[in-house]
Amino acid sequence: MNKSYPNLWRIVRLSDICEIIMGQSPPSTTYNDKKIGLPFYQGKLDFGEIYPIPRVWCSKPKKIAEVGDILLSVRAPVGPTNICNEKCCIGRGLAAIRYYYREQHKFILYFFRSIENQISKIGTGSTFSSISKSKIENLSIPLPPLPEQQRIVSKIEELFTKLDAGVDALKKAKEQIKRYRQAVLKYAFEGKLTEEWRKTNRDKLESASVLLERIKEEHKKKLGKKYKELPPIDTSELPELPEGWMWVRVKDIGEVVTGTTPSKTKQEYYG
Repeated sequence: MNKSYPNLWRIVRLSDICEIIMGQSPPSTTYNDKKIGLPFYQGKLDFGEIYPIPRVWCSKPKKIAEVGDILLSVRAPVGPTNICNEKCCIGRGLAAIRYYYREQHKFILYFFRSIENQISKIGTGSTFSSISKSKIENLSIPLPPLPEQQRIVSKIEELFTKLDAGVDALKKAKEQIKRYRQAVLKYAFEGKLTEEWRKTNRDKLESASVLLERIKEEHKKKLGKKYKELPPIDTSELPELPEGWMWVRVKDIGEVVTGTTPSKTKQEYYG
């Protein structure tokens, strides 16, 4: 089904409005990390959020991208984009998309980002996915008037800013929820969550010391002669507890069983 576009828009081939420069890797002997020559970008690994991050330089570049070119990853993966923010050398993992109206290069960037998933499906190859120059040139792109292109970019960035603010707010809310959960657990084991309930049910509750004695009796029955009475806990530096509560060791009220790795000589333990 054909999409409907505004009256003043036209559908054109990318090659009608852009020059496509496919990257070519220079000899590895020209690579360096001493910033001699131009920054050398080979693929998506060099991409940042918007602009590439130089790691390697090249003293004898073969293919050059200019400021404002859109860098398109054309090999494993196909589709991701960045904006070239300085003159650079591009390897065969990239193509430079050079819009003839240079000042509107972000329109091309956002177009490619809008169809990134579609472009990735165009890529072919048995070993790894790649896309040819002819396929890039023949991509169809909706072309609005220049003032509307500028307005589209402005609106995208305005909405993206709001989305980013929303993401930040969600992150903060997540952290607040995490802190709230921890506070709830802390209050629970300080007796604050059940303070009013204890007042209402004071006459129905047995003290923790009585409960501990019953647990000890169960331990004695289970362990027999192996049972050992533990010395009282020094609570002088522990927080004060509600009336009827008491500090105990985990071992006082339960059994601690630690894991162990079975012997590798027992093949039946390993499927």
